[in-house]
Amino acid sequence: MSDLPVVWVDADACPFKEEIISIAKSFKLNINFVSNTPIKSLSGRKGIENLVTTADFDAVDHFMVENANLADFAVTRDLELAKRLLEKKVHVCGFLGKAYDKAQLAEAIGNRNLHTLMREEQGGFSDGAKKGKQVSKQEKISSFKNQFHNFLKKRLI
Repeated sequence: MSDLPVVWVDADACPFKEEIISIAKSFKLNINFVSNTPIKSLSGRKGIENLVTTADFDAVDHFMVENANLADFAVTRDLELAKRLLEKKVHVCGFLGKAYDKAQLAEAIGNRNLHTLMREEQGGFSDGAKKGKQVSKQEKISSFKNQFHNFLKKRLI
């Protein structure tokens, strides 16, 4: 068994599975993709596990929190899961590859809750307008790869 940390991935909605594999392997890290259903593209690959939980609500979250260890890495966009993992001293980043910290998460959770409340008060409607530059899929992939590589490198070297 390796003494190196493991990369845990909240895999059901993760758009960057192959990028995570490539980058984690460059650091010789094993990867655990946790999902509610098997992910065929991951089967039979060395150093990669697809750990399948039940389909129960938050089963993936509970599994990751129970099994991730101090100094492991996790990738998720679930803010509550990120918060629970940070409490265990797991290094956590989002699907943009940027590290989460406790203060940042508290603010993000507060903002999300405020936006949810505002939507509910407006009858669930939003104007749907998104401001800012549209980013291509390739730009998102490139950005994630750079951010995730730096996230791991900063904590391993």
